[in-house]
Amino acid sequence: MAIVGPNYSGGTDWNTIGNVLKGSGVSKTISLYGSGWSASFGGISSEGYYTVLVYDSSYNLLGTATLWVAYKG
Repeated sequence: MAIVGPNYSGGTDWNTIGNVLKGSGVSKTISLYGSGWSASFGGISSEGYYTVLVYDSSYNLLGTATLWVAYKG
């Protein structure tokens, strides 16, 4: 799983995403439960829309989702 944004406009293949994420400081954790999963991300410092990309163990893209980040003032 990876997260990019809010201004990312590049490709979604793993080689491209892997290079974008190097040194980005964005971390993630994934928890599996039943037939679903949940994830949490740290290191996100800007509000906006982010794209979450889900890959299988062979780095094939399985799907995408949009994450809205807003900070409580």
